[in-house]
Amino acid sequence: MLRPLVVSLFASVIAAQGWVDRTPANPFASPSARAFPAMCWDAAHGYVLMVGGYGTGTGFATGTWTWNGTAWTQRTVSTVPSGFANATNPADMAMAFHAPTNEPVLWAGGTTWTWSGTDWLVRGGLPTTTPANCGAPGNVAMGHDPTRNQTVLFVGSRFGSTNRCNYSETFVWDGFGWTARTTPNLPWPVDYPSMAFDPVTNKLLLNTNGGGQSAWFEWNGTNWQQRFLAGAPSAAGAMCTDATNQRLVMLDAVMNGTPNHTWSVGNGTVQQLSTPVEPGRRFGAAMAYDPIRQRVVMFGGTPAWSQSTQTYLALGDTWEFQLGAGASYTAFGAGCVGSRGVPTLAASFGGTPRVGQTFQATVTNLPLQGLTVMFLGLSNTTYGAIPLPFGLAPLGAPGCSVLSAGDDLGLVTNVLGTGFWQWTVPNAPGFSFYNQAFVFDGAANALGITTSNGAHGVIGF
Repeated sequence: MLRPLVVSLFASVIAAQGWVDRTPANPFASPSARAFPAMCWDAAHGYVLMVGGYGTGTGFATGTWTWNGTAWTQRTVSTVPSGFANATNPADMAMAFHAPTNEPVLWAGGTTWTWSGTDWLVRGGLPTTTPANCGAPGNVAMGHDPTRNQTVLFVGSRFGSTNRCNYSETFVWDGFGWTARTTPNLPWPVDYPSMAFDPVTNKLLLNTNGGGQSAWFEWNGTNWQQRFLAGAPSAAGAMCTDATNQRLVMLDAVMNGTPNHTWSVGNGTVQQLSTPVEPGRRFGAAMAYDPIRQRVVMFGGTPAWSQSTQTYLALGDTWEFQLGAGASYTAFGAGCVGSRGVPTLAASFGGTPRVGQTFQATVTNLPLQGLTVMFLGLSNTTYGAIPLPFGLAPLGAPGCSVLSAGDDLGLVTNVLGTGFWQWTVPNAPGFSFYNQAFVFDGAANALGITTSNGAHGVIGF
C-alpha cells in the first residue's frame, strides 16, 4: 500500500493528464451538436478547424468553426461545404492538412475544397472509377503522409439512389487535383473509416469497421497492406497523431458500458489506456492534434442511431486529451560490492511502468538467501531531512550510499540470488518515482547491508 503522502502526490498529477471536458458553459459559444464532422489541425493558421457533420435527426449541421485551445470561433464564409445529408451515408466528409501547399483539404458532398483562412475555395471532384450506378462516395477517410508528401483519400463505398457499392478506392491529392490509385489490396470492411499517420513506421494507418469487426491497413505509397494488431478493439473510432509522443490516440466506438475505451496505437501495437475520466460512448466523433498545446481535441459524435427512422442523436461536447510523458525506467548511481558481486537493479525484460499494469524490476547478484528491501520514493535528492546521496561508510558499509527516499517499502522475492519486485502501477501518468534495493548481506561488511544502484521511473500510458 502507498502511504498517504505518496497517494496525495499521485492524485495531484492525475488531474493534469488524460481526458478533460472543455465544453463551454455557454452553449452559444460552441458548435451545435453533430456527428461525423470533418476536423484537422490547420498549421497555416494555428488552430483546429472543423466543418459540417450531422445534427440530431437527419439534418446537416452547418458552420465552420475553429478551436484555439480556449474557445470556439464560428467563421463567416460565403459558401458552406456540406455532405449529402443522408443518415444512411454519414461518413462522407474528411479533411487533412496538405503541407506542400500549406492548406487544409476537405472532401465534402462530392466536392473538394481548400481553406484559405477566411473562406472555402472549390477545387473540383473525384475521377469516376466505379460503375455509374454506384453513385456518390461515402465512408471516406483522409490523412497526410509527410514522408511521401501525399494526402490520401480512402473511399470505402458509393451510394446510389437504390443501391450501395462496397468498392474501396484510393485517391492521392497533389495540391491541384486527385489521382486515382489502383491498389491490388482493397481494405475491407469499409464502414466508418479513420486515418492517421504513424510516425514510427512512417506510414498512414487506416482503420475500417463493419460486421462487428475492425481491420487495419498501412499505406506504403502505392498499396494497402493489412496489419493485424493484437488486442485492438472490435470497433475502432476517431483517431489522430500525437506528434509529441510519436503515437496515435484513439477513442474506440465499442458501444458498451465497460470502462477504458482510450487507446494508443503505433508501430504495429495497440495499448488500452486507463484514464481517470473518459468521454461517454460514441462513434462518428471528430479528432485532431494541437501540436502547440500538445493536446488531442475531440468534438461531438453520436451515442445512438435509429435504423428505423435513420436519425442520429448528436453530441456537442468538446474534450481534450494529453497522452503525457512516455513510461520509462532508467538507472542512476552505483551499488556497492556484496558477497556475490554488486547488486544491480533494472526493469525486468526492459519493461516500463505503464498505467494499470504490473511493473516488475529485477535485482541481480544477491546472496542465495536472505532479505532484500525495495525503497519506493518521491525523491533522489532528499529523504526527510537527510540530503541524498547519503554515504553509509561511517556506519560500516564502505562504498554504499542511500540514493532514493524510502517513502514506501516493499519486499523483494529472492530466487537463488535473483530478486523480483512487483508493483501495480497507479493511474498517475507523468509521475516520477525512485527505487533502490537494500540487501541484508552479513558477509559483505560490518553493517551487514549492501545497496543496489538507483532507478528513476516515470509512469506513462
